[in-house]
Amino acid sequence: MSTRQRILDVASVQFAARGLHGTRVRDLCTAADVNIAAVNYHFGDKASLYAQVLLDAYQSLADAPMPTLADADPVDALHAWVLWYVRRLTASDAQLVDRLMVHERSNPTGAMEQLVQRGMQPVFDALRDIIAAVGNESLDQQSVSRIALSVVGQCLIYRGSTGLLEQLEGVPSSNPEAIADHVTTMTIAGIRQAAGVS
Repeated sequence: MSTRQRILDVASVQFAARGLHGTRVRDLCTAADVNIAAVNYHFGDKASLYAQVLLDAYQSLADAPMPTLADADPVDALHAWVLWYVRRLTASDAQLVDRLMVHERSNPTGAMEQLVQRGMQPVFDALRDIIAAVGNESLDQQSVSRIALSVVGQCLIYRGSTGLLEQLEGVPSSNPEAIADHVTTMTIAGIRQAAGVS
């Protein structure tokens, strides 16, 4: 394993446990069996290392390429995107991202901007493109963005909530295929309503 990867592996665990400000570079280097100069050489500084850990953790959730309009007709692309996203959110390594994000939300750093620009925005843009195509390009950008946020919200309820949801009477299983079917059906109905198409 390369020195860079050892640093990233140890840093992801330590940042998830302590956040950026609670993690000391000296402790991280000791655990990774590297010197402080190696962190500076590969990442520049602790904040840049942290930003890379956040981005890598977020991007590692994708076990398959993100579906786009190039892969299928708009309705099938929407279903494929939702299924991809739900699988990503419910992946076992999503817990690392959750722990990192708890620290980031409670004590924000400049790393969030990079994560949004390089990780989250391309995912959101692809979803908006699919939604616009499902609506035959008849929806304004604000409507497209709101529908995209609704899709994301419907998927996010399953992240880390499975145990709680299973305790509620009448809640169906959290099978990713069934979730994707439901979210896609509801979204298409919403798009058609917003676009005035029956």
